[in-house]
Amino acid sequence: MSKQKIIYLIVGILIVVVLAIIHVVITNNTNEAPSIVSLPEVNKTQDAEQVAKKIVTSYLVSPGSAQFSSIISHEKLISEPDFFVVFGDVDSQNALGGLLRSHFFLELRLTGGSSKDLTSWQIEMFDLGGTNFFSDGKETNPPLELNQQVLDTTEKIEDLYRSLE
Repeated sequence: MSKQKIIYLIVGILIVVVLAIIHVVITNNTNEAPSIVSLPEVNKTQDAEQVAKKIVTSYLVSPGSAQFSSIISHEKLISEPDFFVVFGDVDSQNALGGLLRSHFFLELRLTGGSSKDLTSWQIEMFDLGGTNFFSDGKETNPPLELNQQVLDTTEKIEDLYRSLE
């Protein structure tokens, strides 16, 4: 091979390598700001529902058997922002292994941080199967059995939120 052909070959290889490097740099630029389209949509109401499921499940005798149905979740109508109402039914096994349907009602407040983080939520009120476990943001110890008047009031609140669906 002549000296001139070798120089042309080396220059050609260098051009291909430089173009390949430029292509890699342009297509893999990690310093580029993410586009708005690629960011996940934030839905606090759905996150409140997921948090409610975790809370309810933690109070069941058999958490692994929990099956939720007819869950309704809304940002609370008359309150400050980031305050949510979640209610519905959960089927789970009781201590004897029988399937039991329990109604639950939660009021949750997002206190800051990510709505996907369980520690960012505060339980304001939590009733499960006619028993109150949290009231006014504090755990009721021992849990209180709810009287019919409280259950009727809760049912009216739920009917209001159902009408929004």
